[in-house]
Amino acid sequence: MFDISVIDVIKYTAIRLGIVIIFVLLALAVTTIPVF
Repeated sequence: MFDISVIDVIKYTAIRLGIVIIFVLLALAVTTIPVF
């Protein structure tokens, strides 16, 4: 009997992936914008 449900795990992983993607996009933007 777990208190954590599958939906909670999916939400947690989705939020973590979203944060990682945001940081990757920010890093790419910071490294590419000054070139132009």
